[in-house]
Amino acid sequence: MDARKAQKHFRELLLLVHQGTEVVIEQDNLPVARLVPISSPAEEYRIVGLHEGEIRLSDR
Repeated sequence: MDARKAQKHFRELLLLVHQGTEVVIEQDNLPVARLVPISSPAEEYRIVGLHEGEIRLSDR
């Protein structure tokens, strides 16, 4: 979908995304953005401690 059309119909696009549709926004016939539904927390599985020690923060 063209960026100008997407801006004009943003509310309708959000309804489509809410229903599970993925929308690609184009500018000059090149894809520049994608609207996708956020998965619900029930669909995501996280394992506690899976990456323990792999993330480090600076002291600064």
